[in-house]
Amino acid sequence: MQVLVNGEEFELEPKTELLDFLQDQELQREQVVIEYNGSIIKGDNLDNIILEADDQLELISFVGGG
Repeated sequence: MQVLVNGEEFELEPKTELLDFLQDQELQREQVVIEYNGSIIKGDNLDNIILEADDQLELISFVGGG
């Protein structure tokens, strides 16, 4: 199945959990803001999301530095 992430298409296995996808992308849930199909998702709700075909994600990660 395909999902759109930051404007780029990704091919994923059916019933991929959002947390698994984040882990595959080497993103930690505490360091990313997620917009899922137009809604901002808070960290507590990430455990309940299973991605479906044609879902759209916008991921913004925080980078520290000086």
